[in-house]
Amino acid sequence: MNKNLTTEGSILFWVKLSDNPAFQNPESNIAFMHDQDVGGIKLTIVKEKSIMRAVVNNSKYGVARLESDILKKLTKDMMVSLTWTKESAKFYLNGEQVSESIYA
Repeated sequence: MNKNLTTEGSILFWVKLSDNPAFQNPESNIAFMHDQDVGGIKLTIVKEKSIMRAVVNNSKYGVARLESDILKKLTKDMMVSLTWTKESAKFYLNGEQVSESIYA
């Protein structure tokens, strides 16, 4: 099914340290998604050293860029969630909203 998610949608994943030991390294760079098309939205989610970044490229409304410093959170598993509507995108780590961006 190819559902259009430009008006609203979300993605959630878990970073389990036992399966991703490099995630704990504050110098590592990890691409979880790069321009992955999800229902008309191109998502990029990366860890660049101690920063988690997300880009929501919404073909209908624009681009939202989000990020959070995760240095203090590198000691345990991490739940990563990204939600978007036609107004903005929100980034959550371990259930806590860490960033919000309107489309540019």
